[in-house]
Amino acid sequence: MLLDMGVKIEKQENFPYLQEYKQNFPIDENTIFVFEDKIYTNNDLPYDIIIHEIEHLRQQKKIGAKKWIDKYIEDPRFRLEQEIGAYKAQLKEVKKIGDREEYAHILIECATNISSKLYNNIITYQESLKLLR
Repeated sequence: MLLDMGVKIEKQENFPYLQEYKQNFPIDENTIFVFEDKIYTNNDLPYDIIIHEIEHLRQQKKIGAKKWIDKYIEDPRFRLEQEIGAYKAQLKEVKKIGDREEYAHILIECATNISSKLYNNIITYQESLKLLR
């Protein structure tokens, strides 16, 4: 599927901006990155997370990948907007499957992620739930 879309998978260590992200966010070996036409990960990804990451690739294409990376690192509001868009795309895909329990589980996971340290606690869990619905 990814190859059909022109998207490649590479190891996280190959992400060109890894050090910049590490200086700004609590990154670990499970953090996923995207740049240009690549998803950088150390893990096999479930389909819904692939959709999330592909949405980030689309976002990057709109303004340019490097500019997107810079804004993502520097601007918390921009980062929030981009993540909300990607999580909504992810949830939309899960909703298509029709498993309400799985959807509820992933909605909670997405809201938890958005309101976490990874995104500098920019909004609360309750606020993130409202934005995702």
